[in-house]
Amino acid sequence: MKNKYTQSFLFLLAFCFAAPAMFAEAPKDVIKNDLVKAVDGNFVPATLDANVKYIALYFSAKWCPPCRKFTPKLVEYYNSINAQEKQFEVVFCSADRDPEGMISYMSTYGMKWPALKYQSRDLLGHYAGDGIPCLVLIDANTGKVISDSYIDGEYRSPYPVLEEIKALLK
Repeated sequence: MKNKYTQSFLFLLAFCFAAPAMFAEAPKDVIKNDLVKAVDGNFVPATLDANVKYIALYFSAKWCPPCRKFTPKLVEYYNSINAQEKQFEVVFCSADRDPEGMISYMSTYGMKWPALKYQSRDLLGHYAGDGIPCLVLIDANTGKVISDSYIDGEYRSPYPVLEEIKALLK
């Protein structure tokens, strides 16, 4: 009798741990209906390429001086990569105070990548650190964090993450 209950318990335990992975939606699917791009000072609907393997979540805001310092470096790298090989995408997660600040920031700095709609910007907030700028590279299908501006709660900045992205995509 004890063996039968032990087997049932082990099956239930295994199912509880496996179930989230079995039924969890890929991050690229979670955000697919909540993406926009800045075009001519307006938001227009955006999509992710179906072949995207990696998403760099960029938590930032126009009012943040360190963000304004890092953003041009991210834009420069983004514009330099081969657009034909869309295995990587940046998704902007705004910490701006309003949608106008968000669109102004994206337009001023030439952010050509998609962003979460202002009202949906917290959809992936569980990846954010305690401050900005924060860059988090995740697997687009599993959500696994590959590189982060924060390690064990300690801020290391987005610069090392950008370098790790460059090395990964070589």
